[in-house]
Amino acid sequence: MKIKAFLLAALAALIIPATSYAQSEPEGDGSACKQCQHGKGGPGGKKGKARDHMKKMDTDGNKQISLEEAEAANAERLLENFEAIDSNGDGNITPDEMRAFGEAKREGRKAERESE
Repeated sequence: MKIKAFLLAALAALIIPATSYAQSEPEGDGSACKQCQHGKGGPGGKKGKARDHMKKMDTDGNKQISLEEAEAANAERLLENFEAIDSNGDGNITPDEMRAFGEAKREGRKAERESE
């Protein structure tokens, strides 16, 4: 009888954390990045992944993404928003412009949620 109770307790100890982990997975649209095929969230966070993508796309190493570099990387979302992100219109996206665009989008979504 003690063995059965021990086995049930051990099994429960394995199952409960697994179900908690599955429920805490980040939600989202499930879209994967074309460059590295990962979904949203996860280890390293979005900032680290965005930084990695910028480095991969920045083939000339000038810490800016040109329209040509974005096209070569097949960065669809970046291309869709390129003109809006490139706030000074110089044809290049800097990390500061990328941050400012992201912040503006977050603020817009926040205001939209609050008005509902």
